[in-house]
Amino acid sequence: MIDTYNISGCAVTKNGETIEDILHLQFKVVDENDNAPTFPSVIEPGEVLEHSPAGTEVMTVTATDLDEPGNPNSQMVYIDSSGSPMDVFSPRRPGDVQMLEYCRGRRMVTGETKLKKFCCTVPQGQAVAADVRGRRHWDRSRLVRLRENVDYTRMDYIGWIMSDRKFTPDVQYFLEGIGVNLAPFNVFVVDSQTGFIKVTKILDREQIDIYNLSGFLKNIHGQLLEERVDLQIKVLDGNDNAPTFPSVIEPGEVFEHSPAGTEVMTVTATDLDEPGNPNSQMVYSLLKQQPPSDMFYMKPNGTIYVKRDIPDRETMDHYVLTVQAQDLNGDPSGLTGTSAVTVNVQDIHESEQGQKNMTKDAEVLGRA
Repeated sequence: MIDTYNISGCAVTKNGETIEDILHLQFKVVDENDNAPTFPSVIEPGEVLEHSPAGTEVMTVTATDLDEPGNPNSQMVYIDSSGSPMDVFSPRRPGDVQMLEYCRGRRMVTGETKLKKFCCTVPQGQAVAADVRGRRHWDRSRLVRLRENVDYTRMDYIGWIMSDRKFTPDVQYFLEGIGVNLAPFNVFVVDSQTGFIKVTKILDREQIDIYNLSGFLKNIHGQLLEERVDLQIKVLDGNDNAPTFPSVIEPGEVFEHSPAGTEVMTVTATDLDEPGNPNSQMVYSLLKQQPPSDMFYMKPNGTIYVKRDIPDRETMDHYVLTVQAQDLNGDPSGLTGTSAVTVNVQDIHESEQGQKNMTKDAEVLGRA
């Protein structure tokens, strides 16, 4: 309905006089995946000539998603969900349909036994057929994306190995790799008869962000029947880690009478979410100063500066600041972490005397 609200506000007296500058506020409504893709009510039929070879383009279909453009919530992948055992057609991104096998009139003919594709489901549950480019030039690498902290364990499968070999009891599907037969064990399992791949636990990107697996078929004698198919499962980052500061932060120092704009120190927090992702990108702010004085200010990068000239050390010898780091680049929905930082005020006369003593020592050494 409305994705951005622009609002202005100001303070006025009882007489209606404006006493402060007008404040402009902008409220951004963050997109959620609350709209399913929809196809037109009528789609023109596609056409293909008999004897068309594998790889022949048939048609392109397009759906519409009302979620935010450019957001994964509106980015779609297309599949053929007709469940035809002939497996004649394959959808390609962004929705073209191409031949998988030769079409001879009304008869569907399969060629040599091959692992034609790896199929998978994306986080929203849409099935994805991997692109098959031709009988002799197949890309054997497949990518599945699953979000951490999302429960996929109740899904029938998050992917499956497909073959045009007719299933018989002496043929079994196998899966290997870290997360299967290597620690951590049995995160993913495959049904030996159907090739369906299931996930058995909720994934954590901070533990493992990518699983590289390999699927294949064997007979009861252990003979490999087809080429292995590589499957890569990428765990998508969720904002499940708040920024944290070190348990001990070295105090900052500033001389008395330091003018406004003097740099004092920089504090840094850590966020275990994916580097380069907004989930780990932080903005810093100054929440409180003790004693209350408005003596310092903080830039979003974590650097603290003097806001007003520092008074004599005898007046106040240290300040305690409460600082905050917020991920999602400071978005209000981001997670936060706080810490207390001490700023000690140094006596400028002691510093000058120390500098003079160092100069005298240097002169004595020079004469020696």
